[in-house]
Amino acid sequence: MASGEVVPVAYNAFLFGSKTLAATDGSGGKFGEPLNLRVNNACVLVTADGRLLARTHGPGCAERCLKDGLKKWWELPETERRPGAMKVQPMKERPLLAPTSPPPGGLVLKVYTRNLKRDAKGELARITAEDLKDNTRYPGWDIAYTEPTRDNLWLTAEEWRSLVPAQPRQGDRFPVPTGIRDRIFLFHLQDMTQGGLEYPWFRQHLKAGELTLTVEETTPRTRLRINGSVRFVSNTMPECGFEARVVGALDYDPSKKAVQQFRFIVLGETWGGGSGIHEFTRPGRAPLAMSFELVSGNNPIDRIAPLGYVGNSGTVGYPTDGVVLRTTIRLD
Repeated sequence: MASGEVVPVAYNAFLFGSKTLAATDGSGGKFGEPLNLRVNNACVLVTADGRLLARTHGPGCAERCLKDGLKKWWELPETERRPGAMKVQPMKERPLLAPTSPPPGGLVLKVYTRNLKRDAKGELARITAEDLKDNTRYPGWDIAYTEPTRDNLWLTAEEWRSLVPAQPRQGDRFPVPTGIRDRIFLFHLQDMTQGGLEYPWFRQHLKAGELTLTVEETTPRTRLRINGSVRFVSNTMPECGFEARVVGALDYDPSKKAVQQFRFIVLGETWGGGSGIHEFTRPGRAPLAMSFELVSGNNPIDRIAPLGYVGNSGTVGYPTDGVVLRTTIRLD
């Protein structure tokens, strides 16, 4: 087994913390449970039959895990390393934790969240690894916080159609339906850069928020301008919050009865430690941005269920006014 032959597998440590969900590894938990994969940002290297070769944690864990684990691999007898030496039982069908594909006829928007900074000219810019050497501005940060995180926003066919007026007139302005607005605000505006799995904002944290559509064009397409604002403040210690503006556009082709373009950006300032589960903090206020853009849904990453489906117990739902997706937690 050379390094190029290692099979990478990602486990959701939050979900794996439940013994019930551990059984979904295809072996009833016999493979995954002994590996104790209940720690975030940890790496393990195991043989095909589940023997642990190395375990590492924290920044650079993958590189260290491969280095330490492969050394132990080559120390095993050749009879145990050759192809076919380890017998692996076929994987059994497992129950699904969340839908594996978007709702039929619905839309998928890819969502990116990124930390930003103000440069010497006051312009927005990316945070770099060099910036992180300043422990005053970026206390306790690691390189992961300089990269964008990815999620998906799902809308049912009924929901996206509710965004397009049947008889659009230039200048008409109307609010985005409450269910869609709240899904975007509560589930997709949390600071995902902290660890990739963040609890949603709760309704009591939403101090102000609006999201509207304005008809800008009616022929040959219907163009709707998206505008809005939002302000979250939590009661965590230290207090955390997010205040931002929303701008974007939705283009609808009435001849094809299809959305051609749907994109918007949420740009604002955040402070404190996100929405409450990480020790990650920022001194003062810092720029934070989210981008939403329509995708075809054909790429496998575009078809991954929104993170609103998963949480610490695996029971967090995705609020909706439709029938395809159902909420399983209280947001009030």
